Amino acid sequence: MQNNNVKVKRILFSIVSCSFSFLALSFALTAHAQDITTGLAGHWKFDETIGTTASDSSGNNNTGTLTNGPTWTAGKIGGAVNFDGVDDYVTKSDPNIVEGVNQMTISFWMKSNLGFKAVNEMLIAQNGGGTDTFALQWSSAENINFSVEDTIGVDQSATFTDGVLDTNWHHIVGVMNGSNIRVYVDTVVGDIQGSISTVSNSSANPIEIGATNGGQFFNGQIDEVRVYNRALSVSDIQALYTYTGGPPPTPDVTPPSIPANLFAVAQSSSQINLSWTASIDNVGVTGYRVYRGGTQIASPSTTSYSDTGLSPSTTYSYTIAAVDAAGNVSVQSSSVVATTQSPPSPDTQAPTSPTNLSATAISSSQINLSWTQSTDNVGVAGYQVERCQGSGCATFTQIASPAGTSYSDAGLSTNSSYSYRVRAVDAAGNPSGYSTVASATTQASAPSPSNLVAGYSFDEGIGTSASDVSGNNNTGTLIGSSLWVAGKYATALDFNGTSQYVSVLDSASLDLNGINYLAAELRGMCNQNSRS
Repeated sequence: MQNNNVKVKRILFSIVSCSFSFLALSFALTAHAQDITTGLAGHWKFDETIGTTASDSSGNNNTGTLTNGPTWTAGKIGGAVNFDGVDDYVTKSDPNIVEGVNQMTISFWMKSNLGFKAVNEMLIAQNGGGTDTFALQWSSAENINFSVEDTIGVDQSATFTDGVLDTNWHHIVGVMNGSNIRVYVDTVVGDIQGSISTVSNSSANPIEIGATNGGQFFNGQIDEVRVYNRALSVSDIQALYTYTGGPPPTPDVTPPSIPANLFAVAQSSSQINLSWTASIDNVGVTGYRVYRGGTQIASPSTTSYSDTGLSPSTTYSYTIAAVDAAGNVSVQSSSVVATTQSPPSPDTQAPTSPTNLSATAISSSQINLSWTQSTDNVGVAGYQVERCQGSGCATFTQIASPAGTSYSDAGLSTNSSYSYRVRAVDAAGNPSGYSTVASATTQASAPSPSNLVAGYSFDEGIGTSASDVSGNNNTGTLIGSSLWVAGKYATALDFNGTSQYVSVLDSASLDLNGINYLAAELRGMCNQNSRS
């Protein structure tokens, strides 16, 4: 019986031991987040333990070389490189990893051998000789500074000013996202940020880890150096921090503060405008939820919202809640109410009648109209232009609806009489009375001689074609944006003397024999030239 008890105890002990082993294994597997490899241009794990070569685990063959005797040592994960702060460093000779890009990320673990700073020490950089690309530096004030040179040679920088003052491992990340640069220490962003769009591509200097251009040597250990050709997000940085040995970030379970000072103002019979004071949060407020009568209707990111499409003369109740990035929602604000305005009275008042209507014939096919604007209790929306043809005509037809106080009536018949009248219309469709009638007669065309093989009256007034009035279809094309102007007869063309002309294609009717004449009306004179 005693032996059986011993066996039972041993079996129970074995089961308990296996359970503890399983739990320990489970914890070890879940303590690390997912690796971040997208956009990885260079990755030096420093796990070699011997030799003077640091392999690139990104697959891009950016091999590093240990120079002047830095030593291998135990790192944050696996191995690391220890620098003496005197003359040793790791160099990567080919510098073309992140030059000319508009996004980049530098990530690594560092550990000081001394825990304090007396001089500036470079952690990783590609700079020197006045042609910097980037640099991550531990300054003499114990700040972590990330600087990047743009394409016009101007350095922009971001700084973590809380300082690194111990001999513990710290995760350092510098990020440029195409508009600004930031530096993170143990996933906490620095308080000073810079602005930049594109990294300089002018540097021929190598990338150096633990020094820069033969100076500012780091006294400490560096592990897990990564260079990305993209900007890591905050979640990427947190995942990488955990994956490479940092403790998992503490879940954010704290909701933002309650939005205060909610105001609701009726803007119209269908709109109420809301505004409130911003909430605060231990990490950061990402937006708000707007509730009408207890039902969420919107999720604005700012501290105001316009609620539209409401019913007139109706009372509405509103509350607001704040939301952070973790999805924590604050308690809803105090309720406020507002009543939409009464619907406006219908507009039945017509505009005043247009006055001073004038009609001027500017060519054989166009009459220009102008008038004095009307007034209205709400606003004039436009005008209606009506026309009739013939002397003493009385049957008018609407031909246009201009918004302004002028109109050009084109495409009219030569030497013909036209009469016009205009009235105004408001937004409610109320028409004014008509203006007085104004009349004009289009101009006559220039006379055409007999035996004409090509003739151009230039009476079109618009467009880029000049019709041949001889009937031989030798149409001309206006080249160089010639301008239509008033001419000797109806309209004419105004040339600039350098690049404007009319081109006519060759045709059988233009192959002339014997004595022929070319005639044209020029400004201020009539010129005739013969050709054979």
